[in-house]
Amino acid sequence: MKLLSRLAFILTFVLLSYTKAENPPELIIRPDKPVITFSPGESIMKDIIILNKGGKNLKITEVKPSCFCASVIVHNADIRPMGKGMISLSVNTDRMDEDSLLTIDFVVKSNAKIPEQTFTLSLHNKKFIKDTLSNPH
Repeated sequence: MKLLSRLAFILTFVLLSYTKAENPPELIIRPDKPVITFSPGESIMKDIIILNKGGKNLKITEVKPSCFCASVIVHNADIRPMGKGMISLSVNTDRMDEDSLLTIDFVVKSNAKIPEQTFTLSLHNKKFIKDTLSNPH
């Protein structure tokens, strides 16, 4: 009986290990559509959570913004299965004038099931919003 119990335990362990190994990393971005309201000249910082819903370690190799005004710090480039990491976004708004809405795309490159994922940071100018609300058409 003990031998049968041990064999069942070993078989279960092997099957779970095999299933986990076949399940590639899956990158989830939260929030998936971040929005920030800003005043021109104001420093913008936003933390983004990266989740790994897969069975292998997620390795972030690069996060590239679509604008030279933005930069990224990757705090956790290697995220274990079912774990979470963080990236910090920074945007320089010195040259942003009266634009009502600006978007910056960030491409996250990794070893995930989908190797390149893009998310968009939306920036809303406080002055434009205030002017629009006080002077409706």
